[in-house]
Amino acid sequence: MVWKINEDLSFFLDKFKICDKESLEISKYSEHRLFEWWSSRYLLFLLQGEKRSCVLKDEFGKPYLQNSDKKISLSHSGKNIAAVISDKNIGIDIQNISPKVDIIKEKFLSKKELEFNSSLEKLNLMWTVKEAVYKAYGKKKISFKKHIRIDDFRKNGDMITGNVFVDINKTKIKYKVESYSMEKAILSIAFEELK
Repeated sequence: MVWKINEDLSFFLDKFKICDKESLEISKYSEHRLFEWWSSRYLLFLLQGEKRSCVLKDEFGKPYLQNSDKKISLSHSGKNIAAVISDKNIGIDIQNISPKVDIIKEKFLSKKELEFNSSLEKLNLMWTVKEAVYKAYGKKKISFKKHIRIDDFRKNGDMITGNVFVDINKTKIKYKVESYSMEKAILSIAFEELK
């Protein structure tokens, strides 16, 4: 689910109750961070059919639903908020198209990936793909440049699909990725392909 939010923080505050651990987590957040937190949890609330589970974080900082086997991922960029729930390891990233990725492209793209068409939209696409895969993988100490490899991409109607691999510690994990161009933004969803 994706939402371009025009509401104020107050819109979200009475939609659902939060648990004590969540309350403690957000107690020192800035107003901007609170807005992102409440709006993304509201999307999860809607995706769960308005039956809410507390959203906690594991030892790597990855959010998860308390007392549930479902996997979740959240993202925000400007007024765009995105959330997803799945049975598989999944990651979602939404990014307003920004020239900043051109400045850092050599930090997150391999030499081979740098040979791809490097238009601003393509660079932002590759950033969101790697960020979504990073979230689906869910562990720290992974390099976007060294460990996340974009294998292929192809246009499939309104979406771009492809395969991405995480290759780390003698383990290779394949992810299917779907990406969508939106109004001045790109959305990518990565899910682990089970063997």
